[in-house]
Amino acid sequence: MAKWNPALYDEKHDFISRFGASLLEVLSPKANEVILNLGYLAHDISDYGAKALGIDASQEMIEQAQRIASLEC
Repeated sequence: MAKWNPALYDEKHDFISRFGASLLEVLSPKANEVILNLGYLAHDISDYGAKALGIDASQEMIEQAQRIASLEC
């Protein structure tokens, strides 16, 4: 399994979330809609009230997404 540092990812690779923002605008997620998330945009998806079903190759990134999700509940 790939090993990623979530803190470093947020600091150095935040451009990925910015690129994904335009996709979220096109998808126009609705409240309680479930979106398959292949990567690390779960917190962006939840901004729309939608839910993310996430898949990631890195256990560390999954754990970070779960921490963020638990704070948003």
